[in-house]
Amino acid sequence: MTHFDHGPYGQTHPAKDAPSILRANGWRKPTPELLRAERFAEVGEQLTIPKTRAIVATKKVAAAIGLKSQDLLLLDTFGAVTQPQDWEQGRRPIVWASNHFLMERTGFSLATLRRHVRRLCEVGVISMKDSPNGKRWGRRDADGVIVEAYGFDLAPMAARAEEFEALYERLQAERAHCASLRNAITVTRRMIRAKIEKALEAGLRGPWSNLQDVFRALLEGLPGRSERAGGLESYLDRVKALLASVECSFEAAFDWPRDSDLAKDSTRQDALKDSKNMRPTSLENETHILTTNEPNPVMK
Repeated sequence: MTHFDHGPYGQTHPAKDAPSILRANGWRKPTPELLRAERFAEVGEQLTIPKTRAIVATKKVAAAIGLKSQDLLLLDTFGAVTQPQDWEQGRRPIVWASNHFLMERTGFSLATLRRHVRRLCEVGVISMKDSPNGKRWGRRDADGVIVEAYGFDLAPMAARAEEFEALYERLQAERAHCASLRNAITVTRRMIRAKIEKALEAGLRGPWSNLQDVFRALLEGLPGRSERAGGLESYLDRVKALLASVECSFEAAFDWPRDSDLAKDSTRQDALKDSKNMRPTSLENETHILTTNEPNPVMK
C-alpha cells in the first residue's frame, strides 16, 4: 500500500520519507496507556467537539497532565492539517502527515519527533490508527470528508475536552487558594519580624533570642513556588503558632503589677490636686481692707 502525505489543502499524495515512526514492529507496544488512548478515540468519535475547543482545553491543562511546550508544538501541527468536518460526530480527525512533513514544520529530528509522539499517546491525547503495513495514508472525498485514513488520531482530545475544562477550573481555584495562602504567610512573617525587632531594640524582657532563632529556622523551610495548597496550609499553621508565641511574649513584657509604684504615685498626685481644689478661698492669708463711705471714720 502506498504511503500518502498531506498537501497544503489536505490533499493526499505519495510521501517521500521512510516508513512510519510508529511501525507495528517498532517501539510501540501495547500498554495500558495506549489502550486507554484508543478507548478515548472511540468515545471521541461519538461526539461533535470543535477543533479549537478540543485543542485549547488540552493546552490549558498541559502541564498538569504531563505535556511540555514541544509536545504542544507537535499537537498544533497535527491540528493545523485537520478540517472542521473531521471533528463532527461519526468521524475521526486523523492526520496521516509524513515524518518529513512533521519534521519540517516542527524542526524536530526524527528521534525527537518519535519521543513527542510517544508522550502524546501515553498521556492519552492522541491515538494511533494503523494500516495493515504500518504506513500512514488517507484520502478525502469531493466534500473534503475523510473516506479512509491511517495515522495519528486526535479523537481522544474531543473525548476529553469536557474533562480538561473541568480540570482547568479546579486548577484555577487551587491557584487562587494558593495565592491567598501565600499572602497570609507573607503578612504573618512580617508581623513576626516587626515585633521581634521592636522587642530587641527596646530591650524588652522575654525569650526574644530564642524566638528569633525559631523564626530563622522557619524561614529556611519557606515553601517553593510549586508547593501545593496542603503544604502551604501546614506551613501557615506553623507561622501562626510562632506569631501567637511572639505576641504572648510581647504582652508579658508589659504585664505590670496592679499596685505598682507608678500607680501609687499617680494616686497621691490626684489626691493632692483634689485637696487643693476643695480649700475655701476665705481662709487665704490676705490683709483685710475695710470698706466705708465716710471720710476719716472715727471709732466711737
